[in-house]
Amino acid sequence: DGPVPSAEPQQTASSSEMSDTLCDREYRCVFNSCSVGMAIATMGGSFIDCNLAFTELSSYTKQELKAMTIFNVTSREDLQGAFDMM
Repeated sequence: DGPVPSAEPQQTASSSEMSDTLCDREYRCVFNSCSVGMAIATMGGSFIDCNLAFTELSSYTKQELKAMTIFNVTSREDLQGAFDMM
């Protein structure tokens, strides 16, 4: 009287999880290969991630940027323009 075998095969990951993983890989590929400088920051302005083009544009390494905020690398005029659009 052991366990009854399941008629359906066991899956290690749901199709939703596999889709999320694929989307994440696709996003990461586009983000990293884009020739336009892009960065992701928190609402408080702390850098979370950036691509190679952004490090070249800013002249900072990714590690240096993660210790900074967008306020450290954006001119006062540009910041004012961004705040005016909010």
